Amino acid sequence: MRLLQLAAAGFVSSLLTAQVPIDANRLFQLERQVGWVYGTAREVGDPFYTEHWVLNPDFVKPSLKSQAKLQVVPQSPSEFKDEQDFLARVPFSKGSKYIRATVQEFNYLPAVQR
Repeated sequence: MRLLQLAAAGFVSSLLTAQVPIDANRLFQLERQVGWVYGTAREVGDPFYTEHWVLNPDFVKPSLKSQAKLQVVPQSPSEFKDEQDFLARVPFSKGSKYIRATVQEFNYLPAVQR
């Protein structure tokens, strides 16, 4: 069974290079959950993907000034079926923020002429 899990994990990771793991991920600061991020799946070679960020009111933007650190913890198993289910049911209290990041990934710096 463990070998099958490792093979599946390798297959999934070969499909994706998103900055956050696909599916729902919990966001923590100082051992408190401060939000969620959902990374969408994509095919090998596809440079486009979307990340849905839901930040609780107590989220602090990580910076040198704030000294806040952010930990992204993949949720396994996910309590959400898919991206639509995540958007329909993710907790969103008063004062929360929703951020949709539509990303195009490159393996070079676009400003540098090649």
